[in-house]
Amino acid sequence: MRIGYDLEAGHGERLNSRAFHNEWQRSVRRWVTRSSDVVLAILLALVLSPLIASALALSFLSFRAMPVVWRERDGTRHARVRVYGIRTEKPPREADGKAIPLRNRQTPVSRLLKSTRLDRCPEILSILRGELSFFGSVSDPLTHAVRRSERC
Repeated sequence: MRIGYDLEAGHGERLNSRAFHNEWQRSVRRWVTRSSDVVLAILLALVLSPLIASALALSFLSFRAMPVVWRERDGTRHARVRVYGIRTEKPPREADGKAIPLRNRQTPVSRLLKSTRLDRCPEILSILRGELSFFGSVSDPLTHAVRRSERC
């Protein structure tokens, strides 16, 4: 795309100075936001890596299952994103299909991880990949986003 030309309006149509300035501001804002996201995510990953490793080990020992879980959310520019987290609950059903109440699915380790928000630390991976951002609105779970789009 050539700077100063609007490709959607037609080939070669010159943007007025205000539209050009707004587009330039948006691109600078995206660059600053993305650069800040990367720098902060790398710093946090380095500082929190011992805590993340400890949380993963505690989760594995507590649940005897894969400590990393994921869920789909509405991410940057409403793209579908996999957000990773640390397991904090037992499965909702037993092997025979009987439902387990929430208070019985959580352990002291679960409550510790949730209260310190260490279960959210793997989201740093999604920020590094550019799917989420530290700055901006919080992404909704995909089910909420689907319900919201059905209402409109």
